[in-house]
Amino acid sequence: MSLRRLLLLALVLLLAPQLVGQGVLPEVVDLGPGTVGSAARIDSGPPVLGADFLLRASGLPAGSQLTLHHSLPPLAPIGGSGHTLFLDAASAQPFALLGPGQRIVRASLPDLPWLEGLKLVVQGVASPTGSGSGFELTNGLRLRLGRRAGPLAGLPSWPGPTVAALAALPPGGWLDLGVPAPDPLMGLPTGRSYTPRMAWSSVLEGAFLTGEGLHGFVHPTTGRYIDDVWFYDLPAHRWICVKPGSEVATLHLLLNPDGFEISSPGKLVPVAQLGHGYELVTYDELNQRFFMQPLPNTYWLPHMPQRLEWLTTVNQPASQYRSPWLFEAVRGRWERRPPGLPQPDFNVAARAVAVQAVANEGRVLVFDTSPVNAGRVWWFDAVACTWQDEATTNNAPAIAGNGVSCYDRVNDRFWFYGVEQAGQTAGLWYLDLATMTWVAAGGAGTPAASVIYATADNALSFDEAANTVLLIKDSGNSGPIIHPFDVATATWGAAVTIPAALAPHFLWAGQ
Repeated sequence: MSLRRLLLLALVLLLAPQLVGQGVLPEVVDLGPGTVGSAARIDSGPPVLGADFLLRASGLPAGSQLTLHHSLPPLAPIGGSGHTLFLDAASAQPFALLGPGQRIVRASLPDLPWLEGLKLVVQGVASPTGSGSGFELTNGLRLRLGRRAGPLAGLPSWPGPTVAALAALPPGGWLDLGVPAPDPLMGLPTGRSYTPRMAWSSVLEGAFLTGEGLHGFVHPTTGRYIDDVWFYDLPAHRWICVKPGSEVATLHLLLNPDGFEISSPGKLVPVAQLGHGYELVTYDELNQRFFMQPLPNTYWLPHMPQRLEWLTTVNQPASQYRSPWLFEAVRGRWERRPPGLPQPDFNVAARAVAVQAVANEGRVLVFDTSPVNAGRVWWFDAVACTWQDEATTNNAPAIAGNGVSCYDRVNDRFWFYGVEQAGQTAGLWYLDLATMTWVAAGGAGTPAASVIYATADNALSFDEAANTVLLIKDSGNSGPIIHPFDVATATWGAAVTIPAALAPHFLWAGQ
């Protein structure tokens, strides 16, 4: 039985006024360990009404399967032989089964006002699938069902004509959707050179866009610096301004005890953190957080010299690049904390950093492509806000300039395209995340790069249905050319061009 049906059936009987709230935020509380000494545990993303949320299992015994059980309070703890079961044995119902090797289950919550504020308890029972006996209990989780707050409240949107038009699009077809509807207050975003990626969220059904276009650009109409953050809402075909650009004439902030900029109410405010967008943004689906890796610059200085009143030195932002910015899509707020030790020492001068959220991990992979750091790979835990250095089993490609990347969920690979330092020729590589091994994949047929800064006129994406890497290259006034790389055969396919009528929409500007 699905979690949705269980909720509906249970709440018909147990609906009470105290379960209904106004603007209740979701909450996940860990109730403590299950079987003593067991490594089996579950974690949850924020349970938001009208959206999917994810439950993740880890530390399962080899060859076991996990049954997730759900019940409504009051709880009736049951003790016995070194373990505690938090569920009410009389009312607990199984709602999901994770087979061997499966780590994620997705549950869907209906958008019903009388569910808001309801608290559930979820716990897993891991049992062997083959011979043998026994089971292990995971920790228990108490989930409070809530809603989104902030600029992304109400997402995902109800599907509009855009969704129907895309569904009717034949293979190989093209569709001009037109200009998305502007944000009611902030209008439309400007273009972003050297920003080949928008960070997609399948939960929100849209993508984040940020990064400077022209260095140190101030919009002549609004008087705002181009450090704004936007969200493209696909079902509604509209723009949502997540964070307006800094108002250069009136900007006045404070520093919190961690040395991060805040407004007078104490809210964290990201100011001029990226320069261009490069490959510095991604979206963590498990924890529902937009990730932005800052790299220092001083393009803001002529326009916002008053920052030095509270920063005390122009180099202070440069000392903080090891702390990523996280936008919590559920609570609608920015979060940033000092990461502690260890800390990466990225080659920030070359902007040679690529980040990708990895499915089923709940953490972000950060790859320093520069020869200076020999292609170091770091992981960032978006909940604990800590870094972990992880060595690869062989040498990573040493890249001149920077490159473009994508995550391949089908094969669990991190793909990367750029110009190799030694031969100054373009290459395609992937990092096998199961073995942390680098593999040169593209071969002699890899399309050439026009400059060593591949983020200037390239983008990389992965087509899961076709098991194909898509290298998208700018070709000037005729629009981009798409070069497909078939993963199964390790060969480049015929290039795909866009219709001439659409070419004017794809004019990539320089800095």
